[in-house]
Amino acid sequence: LIGTATSDLGMESEKPPCRLVAVDGNGTLLGADGTTISEYTRSVISKIEAKGIPVVLATGRPFEKARATLEKAGMSQYVLTENGARAVRIADGTAVWETWLDGSEVAGVLHRIQE
Repeated sequence: LIGTATSDLGMESEKPPCRLVAVDGNGTLLGADGTTISEYTRSVISKIEAKGIPVVLATGRPFEKARATLEKAGMSQYVLTENGARAVRIADGTAVWETWLDGSEVAGVLHRIQE
């Protein structure tokens, strides 16, 4: 069914409204040099946020390391950091959600990988 339109299945439905746009940094938001963001990209982010839809950077970096990218992009609401372990409010750097793996959980996974 992948790639099959719902109308082809006799199921008519409306698309749900977009509530959030998440983007990756390297190679997606950032240019090939890993530091620049095009004016076009900034304008698209601005237009989306003007409609009340948050544009969120999803990065493996901690908040402080992502701050420069967020400023360049003009993102002002939230960022997912540390490979999704933490959601941070950009304005004040407050974590609004976070979850971390316990050391014993990580040790178990590493043990399995090494087997």
